[in-house]
Amino acid sequence: MIATTEPEMLMREGIAAAHSGDKAKTRELMQQVTELDPQNQSAWLWRANSAESPEESLDCLRNAIALIQIMKQPATPCLMPWYAWPPPA
Repeated sequence: MIATTEPEMLMREGIAAAHSGDKAKTRELMQQVTELDPQNQSAWLWRANSAESPEESLDCLRNAIALIQIMKQPATPCLMPWYAWPPPA
């Protein structure tokens, strides 16, 4: 049996909260995940979706995009249109 890490457990709880419509709980849990694992692209996306403001959401999306560009991580499929952020001037 493979042990589940704390970020993985929090991530599962956060996704369950999102599916049940509890945006505040989702935001709280995903914030914990990104604090424990700042390179978790999926957590940044869930956090963007549960953000309290458009600015916060955009900051979270930028963090997810930075992981693609800096860490050379493959893009999460829903991020593909954002991959070239910021757009060319």
